[in-house]
Amino acid sequence: MKVGSFTLEIINAESREPMKEFEAPDGKVYIEAEPDLEYFLRCSSDRPGRPRTYASLDIDGTGLGYKNRFTTKTADLGLWKSVDGVSSYVALKFVLKRTRAVPAAGDPAATTPPVGCITAKFYECTKGKGMVEAKDQDHTGKIPAGIDNQADNFSAMGETTGKKAFASVAGSTISGGGATAIGAVAGAGGAHSGGYGGGGAVAKKEKKPRMKPKYDTGPRLGQISIHYTSALGFIHLGILPTVPAVAADGAEDEGDRKKGGTSGGGDGEQQAAARDDIVAAAAAAAQAADAAGAAAALGGDHPVEPDRKRVKTEGAAAAANNNATGGGGGEPIDLTLSD
Repeated sequence: MKVGSFTLEIINAESREPMKEFEAPDGKVYIEAEPDLEYFLRCSSDRPGRPRTYASLDIDGTGLGYKNRFTTKTADLGLWKSVDGVSSYVALKFVLKRTRAVPAAGDPAATTPPVGCITAKFYECTKGKGMVEAKDQDHTGKIPAGIDNQADNFSAMGETTGKKAFASVAGSTISGGGATAIGAVAGAGGAHSGGYGGGGAVAKKEKKPRMKPKYDTGPRLGQISIHYTSALGFIHLGILPTVPAVAADGAEDEGDRKKGGTSGGGDGEQQAAARDDIVAAAAAAAQAADAAGAAAALGGDHPVEPDRKRVKTEGAAAAANNNATGGGGGEPIDLTLSD
């Protein structure tokens, strides 16, 4: 999705292709979530002169804890970890959960499906004065690997409590040059810091601090939000058509028979057969989606700027191994500096 000079894409972690986007009647943009599908986030900019830009990301209102500096395109971003100057990103994953609350009758939430929201905020990035220490960073815990009290949500609360909805958790796919650093066990294969197998103690060499240029965060330049929900959520939102109404016994009503033609064949029978095929296909799709538990997705409601420009994502090949500098940019920074 492109807004002004900036683009946000949701990237399938397996194919490394951008996910297809759909626009709802209210102008918001959605992608279709699927259970256990893992994804990354990719930002790009076509600002004249290729100035540095910071991208800050949040999932369902939770910030990922860092800003990524880039000029034209970021790496495939997710939950970030940096060890000895090597960055890695863990993918996010769509999962189903059951909401705790049951909307009261008349509450708009009873008929409006909750949706998830992925937001990118873009800031001016300027080079500051001096150097700063490049410390190791680990933000992989910003989004947990599972839903809190998941057993309570699914079992103890019962299948009739709340709504099924999508949420995002930490996945398992890793992107970036430091892939082996994620989840690695320190000292695997034997620790040698205190000596080697019966030999004398070996003094541990003091590591000099790594330094890097200082960059400052300027004003916000733009924001993009992409929502996610299930196929059934698309029907509620008006992105997909509703299932045609038919009589309980499957027979067409009197009005349809009069419109379709006389009995004994012809257009009337053909139209009825075609409608039956449509209803059967829609019912099968609804049943399959319900079996997967996809009713609507959980999330926030972030407006999208009215000057949004759509970009085609179909068939756009994504580089599977973008380097962590992101088109000439540098390592992400800890968000404690500013937001």
